[in-house]
Amino acid sequence: MDRRRRSYEPGPLFVVGLVFLLFGISALLVALPVLLHVKNADPDVRFLPFIFLGLGIIFLIVGITCMTVLCRRRSRNEQLVKNGFYVTARVRDIYPNENVRINGRSPFVLECHYKDPTTGTVHVFKSENIMFYPIDAKDTDIRVYVDPQNPDRYYVDTSNLTDSVIIH
Repeated sequence: MDRRRRSYEPGPLFVVGLVFLLFGISALLVALPVLLHVKNADPDVRFLPFIFLGLGIIFLIVGITCMTVLCRRRSRNEQLVKNGFYVTARVRDIYPNENVRINGRSPFVLECHYKDPTTGTVHVFKSENIMFYPIDAKDTDIRVYVDPQNPDRYYVDTSNLTDSVIIH
């Protein structure tokens, strides 16, 4: 089994998490020094540091949550590649994910089918969002890393599709 290095480009969840983290930290940095001098402030503006503090905490929590979800997803996929086994599934369909819009475009999802030779059941796996249409991918075989204890935990490896694609 070959061990290719998987590159991760910053996706929308990373960008949202980073923006919320930065806004949360900056709001806290504005609120904390003002809170120390709130006794000397005018009674009309004493509530402002508390607004910044509340917003900073909310933004910080949302940013940390986004980053935690992203890190867990990446580590789960890395563990599946490292410790799990893979099956070779056939790409049956490529369609846009209409629920997501990035820069006015919908990313694409690969739907892969794998027929278990021992039980005869067909497993359907869906890839993560990819930002290009893989023209040559339909009816080709692709690796799907599956957790042996829980087949609902899987990772469709689309890295071999991106080897010949350069996105500008």
